[in-house]
This record gives sequence, C-alpha cells and structure tokens, in this order.
Amino acid sequence: SSHVGASPRCFSRFRPLALYAGTGRNAGGRSLQRWPGAMMNNARWHDCIQRDSRALRLAPSTFRADRKLVMEAVRQDGQSLEFGCGAVRSDRDLVMAAVQRNGTALRHASLDLQCDKELVLQAVSKDGLALQFASTELREDMDVLLKAVQQNGLALSCIHNKLRGNRTLVMEAINQNGMALRFAPADFRKDKEIVRAAVRNCVQALELAHGHLREDPDIVLEAVERKGAALQFAASKLRSDKAFVLKSIERNVWSLGSATRELRADRAFIHEAMKRNHMALEFAAAEIREDPAFHIEA
Repeated sequence: SSHVGASPRCFSRFRPLALYAGTGRNAGGRSLQRWPGAMMNNARWHDCIQRDSRALRLAPSTFRADRKLVMEAVRQDGQSLEFGCGAVRSDRDLVMAAVQRNGTALRHASLDLQCDKELVLQAVSKDGLALQFASTELREDMDVLLKAVQQNGLALSCIHNKLRGNRTLVMEAINQNGMALRFAPADFRKDKEIVRAAVRNCVQALELAHGHLREDPDIVLEAVERKGAALQFAASKLRSDKAFVLKSIERNVWSLGSATRELRADRAFIHEAMKRNHMALEFAAAEIREDPAFHIEA
C-alpha cells in the first residue's frame, strides 16, 4: 500500500535507514517525496539524525541548513558536513566539531575555514591526509606539515615537491610510516640513515631503497631480524649469496623462504642451513623435502 497518506507518527516507527527507500536506481520508481519524511518537522528530523547521521543527506534543504541538526550529524560523523547547506559550512564551531571527528571533513569546509590555521591543525592532528584540503598557504606552513606527517607519514604525498626535500619532514614521516619513503626525493632513498629508519618502521620499505642499499648487508640483516620475509626485498645478489643467506638464517630462519630457488634446491647448502637451524628443511625445494634419501643423509 502507498505511504502517501501515512502520518509523521507512523513514520517514527521506521528506523532511520528507511529514509533511503526509493532513492536508488532499483527503487521501483518510488522517491523520497512519497515518504512521510518529506513532511516531518524539525524535532522528528533531529530524532532520525540522532539515530543515524546519514539521514541528513535526505533531509530537505531547509533542515540541512539548520545548525542544530547539522551539528548533531557531524558529532557522529564529520563527513556529514558535506550535506550541510548555506552558512553551516562557514560556521567555525560546527566545522571544528566535524574535523575533530573526521579530519578529512575539512574538504567540505568553506574556503575561509580552510585557511584557518588552528582549525587545519586540528584536522591534520586527526588525519594527516586532511592536509590536501588545507589552503595553499597552509600547505606550506611547517607547523601544519609536521603535524600532518607525525599523524600519518603518508601525508608526505600531499606536500609540494619543493618542500619534500626537508630532511626533518621526511624523517618524521618515515618514523610514522616507513612506506612514506615512496614519496621522498630520490636522494633520500640513497641515504643510509633515512632508509634504515624507514626499514625499522616497516621492512617492506626496503624495496623502495636505492639499489646499492638493497645490497647493504647491515640494512638487510636488520630487516630480516625483524621479519624473515624481508629478504625478498633485498637485491638478488644477496638472495643468492650462500654466506649471506646462512647469516640471515641465523637471524631468522624464515628468511630462507625468500632465498633464490637455486639455493633452496642445493642439497649441500640445505645441509649447511640445517646446521644453523633444523627448520631450514621446511623452506627447501620440494625435490629435497620429499626425498627420503636426503632425510637419511641429514
């Protein structure tokens, strides 16, 4: 039966997500205007938004411009600011509440508020990637940049190339997330101190280092000690070096799984590896693991 004649009181029995009925492509032609929600007053919209902030996007524009309703929504989900109308996106207290909940809600703030340093600092403190929505001037402000990369090292990707050469910024970024090395200038990928710091945070950062550092035994062994599979990110020269792989096995036997196939199929080498750690057999090539004669020899 049709809902056109239903009363607002009847509608209150529905959960807020019922507001979504008829808004999709497969809704059978029904629209929100056929739901009693279009006739609800402020108090009933407030009740729906309290239950589910997503209801705001379906409210009539007059309600989406209501400061109290929008504030209720952004306190649940800062991204609800997107559905605010009129002056609410320029309301500093309301936008502050939104970015305190979701830093990237800054994208929905007015241009004036994207220039507000205190508000932007709050946004990037919550989510460093909110930096991309700050004004051009604030994206060059060192206080803002440091706060952003300290919260999320990957915010280094949002910084202008001319500023990524700042060693302090890069070091802060990789200390938070080693994979931020991906966004550092090439010279930093050749820098042993920078690469070592990145690898200490995330061993996978080793694959982002310059070739000569992926051949550096000290850096690779340190990575392997943290996680055996890190050997896969080292240069093939080390992964096929018998003496080096034996050293890595002593640090972490799981590293053998990332050695070259030739080494793992070398019977003499696997014998030697098992002297370091008997579990080495687990990572040998199948023809060795499944050979009864080898087990007798071992």
